[in-house]
Parts: sequence; C-alpha cells; structure tokens
Amino acid sequence: MAVLNLTRSTSAVVSEGADLVFYRRLYVDSSGTLTPITQALTSTVTYKVFDNPTATTPSATGSLVVATVIFDTLQTGTVWTTFADSTGYNFRAIMARSLFPDGNKRYTVEITVTLTSGYQFPVVFEIETALNLQGE
Repeated sequence: MAVLNLTRSTSAVVSEGADLVFYRRLYVDSSGTLTPITQALTSTVTYKVFDNPTATTPSATGSLVVATVIFDTLQTGTVWTTFADSTGYNFRAIMARSLFPDGNKRYTVEITVTLTSGYQFPVVFEIETALNLQGE
C-alpha cells in the first residue's frame, strides 16, 4: 500500500509565537485505486518537532486525535482554495505556538500517520519563523 501526500507546498515562513495550521491531502493506493485517507483507515497520528534542519533529537513530541485531524471527506475553505486548489484537504492539524517559540529559526515537523493495517508514513513540513518586531 502506498500513500500519497498532495499539496503545493511543504514549507512556509510564519510569525514567531503563532499557532500553526498544517493542511494536506492524503491518499492511499489500494490495488491501483487512489482513495482519500479516512478516519476508519487511520489508527494513530503522532508528531515530532525538530528545532533545526539537522537535529536528530526532537524538541517536542506528542499525539494528535485522529477524529480531529483526519477528515472523511475532502474539505475546502478560503485558506486552502487560495493557496492550493479547489479539490480540498483531508488532513488538518493545529499545532500550538509553544512548539515554535523562537523567531528567525527553522523547524521541521514530522507527523507520522499509522494506518489500521500497521503501515506508517511520514508527513513532513519545514517551517521558518520570522522575528516578531512588534514585541507581541
């Protein structure tokens, strides 16, 4: 079984100290047919945050609630359709600003999706935080 992560960008520059929202469209390939991933196909979703591109030890780890981050139907909305396409996403994770505390720093977020079959795959995002010059 193969898994495809479809999105236009896997990197972004964000403001220091801001909560981050990660979007993706995920498919599974079962017998040559692409099917959007669903909650029923997903066992767990975990994350690791690395505070520089070469770090081997994560600065934070945790679990995400499958029913909160995996959607059974493709979702659209202003943010997705403005920056991606009209097809939609089925993965959205909101990560707390405390995981990305420093400005002018590069973070790697590695999300691991484990399917009910036991198959695991990574969803990786590269984030660069900008300095907050307003002192907020």
